[in-house]
Amino acid sequence: MRLPDLHVRGSALGPTGAQQEYASHVMRAKLHWLRYYGGLIVAAICLVLASSVPPVVAYVLTITAFVLAAESGLALFEKAGRAGGMKDFHQ
Repeated sequence: MRLPDLHVRGSALGPTGAQQEYASHVMRAKLHWLRYYGGLIVAAICLVLASSVPPVVAYVLTITAFVLAAESGLALFEKAGRAGGMKDFHQ
């Protein structure tokens, strides 16, 4: 007995190329705001959690919150004026 080929377009095993491309485009559009505001939300959660943990963990959470906030801020600058993000910073 031969198993069906998983890479055949239009098979009953999954979406075709165009359907898969459309689905990924829809998901990218729905989650696009996470690129800009997700880091700020997680940074706020880190700062709230830092108030109820031991000092060393609070220090790590605070530093993490500032890094996430900086990355989100740079992403917003990149979106607004094409200033570049943290990964393509040049002096």
